[in-house]
Amino acid sequence: MAQGVNVKPLSLLTLLVCLGLSACNLPLSSDTLEGRDASPSATVVEDLPSATPDRASPFPTDTPIPSQTPNPTMTPDLTPASMRSKAGDILCRFGPGLRYGVGGSLRTDVSLAITARNGAGDWFQFELPGFPGKFCWVSANDVDTNGNLAQLSVAQAPLSFVTNVSVLVDPPVLEPVTCVFPLTFNVTFSIETIGPTFVTFQRSQSTGSSIAPETVEFIEAGSRTYEDSLRVDEAGEHWFQVSVSSPNSINGQGFGVVVCP
Repeated sequence: MAQGVNVKPLSLLTLLVCLGLSACNLPLSSDTLEGRDASPSATVVEDLPSATPDRASPFPTDTPIPSQTPNPTMTPDLTPASMRSKAGDILCRFGPGLRYGVGGSLRTDVSLAITARNGAGDWFQFELPGFPGKFCWVSANDVDTNGNLAQLSVAQAPLSFVTNVSVLVDPPVLEPVTCVFPLTFNVTFSIETIGPTFVTFQRSQSTGSSIAPETVEFIEAGSRTYEDSLRVDEAGEHWFQVSVSSPNSINGQGFGVVVCP
């Protein structure tokens, strides 16, 4: 009897290992891929640790706003205000506006100090050279200025006044063929102002007659003329007078003479 080979049965564990190695060398079938998600976008994202550190930040949470450097303070111009004519000699006026009469001139070759301005700032006042205390006004449009205009004081418009009262008796000499009275002279008188104002005046005659005071308004500088008459009852010299009482006191008088043959 032949001697039998002593074959020990393979253990179950050894068999399973062999089968696993064989399966690793087999190609994958299409059936195997169908059960998987082949999309590359299906990426599993693991939970990341928080970006905020557990320990306190060494930097302050409130960022301070840097302080702004203040604008430098401008030094005001303390140069006294002055002016010069822009072109040629210009007329100056008694007050700040064309309604006032001419009071002098500003020569083109001189620079004069500005003594004041009007409320609107469009007219400047100055003292006339050679006439201390006498002031005149020019339009700001006619002059070039220099210095600090902001420090100029505001001057009120001056009170206008009557500059002249003239009385003309016509004819100055009346020589009738026969002296039959009463005889009449023609009278023309005028009142002139240097600016806008109210004028109160009264008329009177050498005969003793007079008219009550009356008031008229002058809206600008200029002259206003009136007509009247002078009636006399005897030969000789006679007069007609106009007396202004406001805004100033000034009189005008005219004379007429009757010469009998």
